Amino acid sequence: MAVRRIVDIVESFQKKPWKLRKPQVVQFPVNDICDAKCQMCNIWQQHFDTQVNLAEVEKIFSNPLFSEVRGIGLNGGEPTLRPDLPDIADILYQKLPKLRHISLITNGTKADRVAERIDHLAAVVKKHAGYLDVMVSLDGVGEVHDRVRGRPGNFSNAIKVLEHVCQHEGVDSTRIGCTVIRENVYGIHDLYDFARERDIYIKYRLGVPHQRLYTAPAESRQIGKRTWIFTRPYDLDFKARVHFSEFLWGLIKHYEPSWQQRYFYQSLIGQLIENAPRTAGCDWQHRGVTVSARGELLYCAVQSPVLGDARVEDAEKLYFENKPKLEEIIKNNCAQCAHDYVGLPAGNVLLRETFNEVLGKFGLEAADIKRLPGLKTWLKRRARQRFLKREKSVLSNVVYRSESSSKNTLTILVCGWYGTETLGDKAILGGVMASIRSVFPDSKLLLASLNSYISRSTCEQMPELAPVEIVDVQQAAKRMGEVALLVFGGGPLMAIDEMADMDALFSIAKGLGVPSVIAGCGVGPLGDAYKNAAIKHLLQSASYRIYRDDSSSKAAQALGVISSGRDFVAEDPAFEWVKINADKCHVTRTNRPTLLLGLRDWPYREYAAHLSQPEALDIKHRFEAAVISALELVVEREPSLVILPLPMCTNHFGDDDRFFYRKLLTSTPIKKALDRRFLAEELAPIKYLEAFLEAHVALTMRFHASVFSIACGLPTVALDYTLGQGKVASVAQRFNVPCLDLRDVDANRLADLLHRQMSQSVVDRPALEFSSVFSAILAKEFGRQAVSS
Repeated sequence: MAVRRIVDIVESFQKKPWKLRKPQVVQFPVNDICDAKCQMCNIWQQHFDTQVNLAEVEKIFSNPLFSEVRGIGLNGGEPTLRPDLPDIADILYQKLPKLRHISLITNGTKADRVAERIDHLAAVVKKHAGYLDVMVSLDGVGEVHDRVRGRPGNFSNAIKVLEHVCQHEGVDSTRIGCTVIRENVYGIHDLYDFARERDIYIKYRLGVPHQRLYTAPAESRQIGKRTWIFTRPYDLDFKARVHFSEFLWGLIKHYEPSWQQRYFYQSLIGQLIENAPRTAGCDWQHRGVTVSARGELLYCAVQSPVLGDARVEDAEKLYFENKPKLEEIIKNNCAQCAHDYVGLPAGNVLLRETFNEVLGKFGLEAADIKRLPGLKTWLKRRARQRFLKREKSVLSNVVYRSESSSKNTLTILVCGWYGTETLGDKAILGGVMASIRSVFPDSKLLLASLNSYISRSTCEQMPELAPVEIVDVQQAAKRMGEVALLVFGGGPLMAIDEMADMDALFSIAKGLGVPSVIAGCGVGPLGDAYKNAAIKHLLQSASYRIYRDDSSSKAAQALGVISSGRDFVAEDPAFEWVKINADKCHVTRTNRPTLLLGLRDWPYREYAAHLSQPEALDIKHRFEAAVISALELVVEREPSLVILPLPMCTNHFGDDDRFFYRKLLTSTPIKKALDRRFLAEELAPIKYLEAFLEAHVALTMRFHASVFSIACGLPTVALDYTLGQGKVASVAQRFNVPCLDLRDVDANRLADLLHRQMSQSVVDRPALEFSSVFSAILAKEFGRQAVSS
């Protein structure tokens, strides 16, 4: 094993195409017919013509080409339609000296037949001391799966097969395979829960054009005497691609155990979001082969032409002498391929993961090595150098004020943590933009985004942001010369790497004489000295500073920022957006008592860096257990209670709350009280606001969950996850909201507070002043322009 890995590492650093080797893996679709009618496959429209018989299977796999094969995948069509499937496996073990692993993929459409085939197949594999993996295709829960697979009742049959396989002593591993297309993309979270609750591993793949499945990208295709039109159900629109990508990020962080599969998911995300070339490895580029149900030899099943008929031709000769065809595929097709083949990744990735595996054998992780005294110091120095280099990169884009800038239309650049925005950030942006528009209705608005696809989603969800032009940070720096005002649009000024970008933009603005405003920001959490220095410098570079609370103003002064007549304190800009939109919603509170949750996974590395990991995890686990127990107590007192988990963050940059809720709540006694409507598809901010307006009480943890509930007049209990570092306790204190420190959450006390708050009537919405303060600054700075506009 060690020698093979060394060979792999050496090879992975070579330039592609790599040396063509005898295949170690074989994909063997044993038939070309199927009893399902899947949307993403058209094999079911194929009529049976011919398939290899047992004698032909024996002849094909007797060829020396297959002497190194260690794993083979049996699929179709539907492989269990072949009564001789176990006999095929028997022949494979007899003819392939190194074969151990057989993987079967089945649709489970006819449960009894499938179970019988698996029984017989398992007996054969066991006889040869092999390893049997069974993957059951499942593309959604209930009717979702049936729609994808084209047959009512398919889901219930697939479940029977799963139950049979999970209990089968002869099956070594059981998996669920989900193919994601338009039909089921918004049901993938529910299927994730389904698999996790049953402790069955699930793998997700993107439906792709596939010539073996008769779904090559053509409008029509002739099969026998029939012509069919393929509707391309796998073409996901932008919203669906973002949804699927964020789901994959959640799997990478919270679920997927295999580094190779995690790397594939990352590669797929790049393809979905950035149209980036594939980075995931593929064994079929140099050591994999496909044998079709007709005995044809191909490299991969997605793009390869038929190399020849392995029943009558020399498979080894076909494989090696057609190498130019494989090189052509690698050159022209592989970079765009999103199929779920895996293989050797880039050399640096394989080397890193091998290092991690070696550490694991000694009970260590990479983080343990990084804590070594000398290495820790070096890493800190390196991180500082990267931060300064990042800031310098933005500063190098300075373009002096453009003479062509319009004197009649102001261009205003808004920056901040956009491109990572939570629901709170979206509301902040809406509030800031509304305040700008109130003074300069005809201004041109630019939004500097760290990840443009996230900000594009935001602008598509919020009609009021339709005129906004999204630019990246480098573009923002280059266009500062045409900008009349730079605004840091809310959120915390915190010690993260991206602060380098923000400090650079404010430095450029100051150098060009562009006025700038810190608009409703907090200060902290702080961190490394050089990042804190960047926060201080940004604050000092700003023309005006509006803090979102007194504690932030004091935190800035503690950094050395001298207060002046250009410093103000006002409410968070998100209050403004809620105020504007709450009256437009026209919703009333529901008849059934509803408890809205605005919780999050505790980011203890940010807020408890002074604690050891075991200490922090102990607090985290005790807090989560107390919350669950408190919710159980509340449900006991209010049996009709609806618990509505609402994700304030639906992207991986800020920790997707949907994964946290599903992990925290799904397997608890309160499961029946849960309303999960917000735990799948990301919705427009207005839909979440309506939920706050309809609820009777809120339990909030995220800062802007508290802001929303307070602004909506919703009785609230807040949980301070910052361990007293500011924002949550500060807003709770200002509005007389009961607030518990995360370390001190007690189930009985929390249940009592929630019950007491639930009995209260709607509280008055707070008076808001951000817009008036911000608008006054704009009018003072640009009074003449405002008149002319």
